[in-house]
Amino acid sequence: MTHTIHCAKCGGEMQVPEGQVPRLCPYCGSSLTSPSVSPLEERLRAERDPKRKYRIIQETLAASPDDFDANKALLFHGRLHEPMRKALDFSILKCHLLTVFDTPDEYSPQGLDDKYEELLQGPQLRKTMALAPDADAFFAEYLHRLAREYVDLFIRGDSKVAHAAFGFPRSQDSVARICADRVSRMLRAVAVSDRLDANTRLLLRQALLDGFSALFPGQPDRLITD
Repeated sequence: MTHTIHCAKCGGEMQVPEGQVPRLCPYCGSSLTSPSVSPLEERLRAERDPKRKYRIIQETLAASPDDFDANKALLFHGRLHEPMRKALDFSILKCHLLTVFDTPDEYSPQGLDDKYEELLQGPQLRKTMALAPDADAFFAEYLHRLAREYVDLFIRGDSKVAHAAFGFPRSQDSVARICADRVSRMLRAVAVSDRLDANTRLLLRQALLDGFSALFPGQPDRLITD
C-alpha cells in the first residue's frame, strides 16, 4: 500500500509506502521529516509591512553578514520594500523574473539577457547558494518557489483567468484549463531557450510542473509538456 504526500515547500507530489516519509524532497531537496522555522522567519511571517521586513533582514545581516537565513530572506524579498516606479510595477516581486518564459516578447534581447542574469546568476542568489548547506538543493528549492508563486500570482491570479465576460467567475475546471495553457507555453519556452544549460532546463521544467500540480492537484495531464 502506498499513500500520497506533498512537499510543504514546493508542492511536489510523491507516492511512498504506507507509514513512511522520505527524508528529503526529490524535487527541491528540502527536509520532509523535520520542518523547522528559524527565529528570523518567524519574525518575518509576523510582519506584514515589506519595508519593516526589509529592515529586519538588514539588521540581521549587519550583525551577521553570512547568516544563511537572512541572505535567503533577502533573496526572496526581492524589491518589495522599494516604491513602485510606475503603477502596478510587478517587477518588484522576485517571481516576476519568470515572465521571460511567459511573455518574452515584452523584452528586448538585452532586456531578456538582464532578466536571465538576475534569475540564474544574480549576486544575492550566488551568495545564498555559497552559504547553503547544499547549493544544488537550494537552487532547486529557489526555482520551485518562484515557479509556484508565479503560477499562483500571475497566471491563476490574472483577472482575465478568474473571470469570464461581464465579470462572472469561471468554473474551477475552466480556470485550470486556461492556466494549463499558459504553463504549457512556459514549458515550451524553457525547452527551446538557448540561455539555459541542460540541468537548469530540467529543474525549471520540474518546478513549473510541480507549481501547477500544487495549485491544481490531480490535473497535470492538462499540461502539454512536449
